[in-house]
Amino acid sequence: MISKTTTDVQKTPQSEQITDIQQRAVEMILEDERLTNNLTDENATILINWGVAEIELAVKRLSSIDAPIENVEEYVDTLTSTVRHTIKSINRLVPEAADIDTSDLVKALLKLVGRARALPFEDDD
Repeated sequence: MISKTTTDVQKTPQSEQITDIQQRAVEMILEDERLTNNLTDENATILINWGVAEIELAVKRLSSIDAPIENVEEYVDTLTSTVRHTIKSINRLVPEAADIDTSDLVKALLKLVGRARALPFEDDD
């Protein structure tokens, strides 16, 4: 009896579509320098890695429940928009943090926390 290895398994059309959706979403984050242009390379890397991880986690979970491809695409588009907006907000906030009134900084951070809570499937660390 011959056993199949993981390399013998064919990708389904849906799994290929999901891979394409994920790749497009990740590229939207990686290729837009405006998302992190006010940050140091170290801080930019942290944010970009976070954004990519959010997308990869959501796609992995959606794939595991065999969600319809239309739902996956719509969900990933919405998630990507939220992630990009969050990164942009942090990009604007960080350089101004030293000059911002403490109460304004707290309000801005609370907005970001609210937006992050809206991200589905977040793991508690």
